[in-house]
Amino acid sequence: MAQDCVQSLEGNDSNQPDLYGCRFLDGNGFCYAYGSAQIWCSTAGLGSSYCNDGGKKWALAPLGTAKAQPTAWRPHKNVGIRGGFEDTPYSCSCMKNCSCSKNTKPGKGTCQCVSTDEKETGPASYYNDLKKIYENSNSAGTCHCTCGGVEST
Repeated sequence: MAQDCVQSLEGNDSNQPDLYGCRFLDGNGFCYAYGSAQIWCSTAGLGSSYCNDGGKKWALAPLGTAKAQPTAWRPHKNVGIRGGFEDTPYSCSCMKNCSCSKNTKPGKGTCQCVSTDEKETGPASYYNDLKKIYENSNSAGTCHCTCGGVEST
């Protein structure tokens, strides 16, 4: 999930023209990682069953119409667990432009974010009890995500 979050922060950068961001998703709901697939979905593949469209606000130009970062990309919700013993679906949540410490105990986790105003993105609530958010410009373009209680960076 963190990989998709990081990809959602890409795009519209003349210094990295091959990074397009994330607007189009595969059948499992993950971003197509290759810029060529994102471009194909936005042109010849538009409307194809292979190209699940997150929406124009999910990406900067040329894929979408988002004006600035972060875009409207959101992590998964109500994902079914396959092959497990439990049928309860899980949801995900991410902190964009942030690097976070373990958040397993309430009031103990911290995040280093581009802005101290950074808010959690997603349907789940894993980051609402952070001890503190510190400002750190080196966190630009990074994400910390938690899905079903499992963290990823």
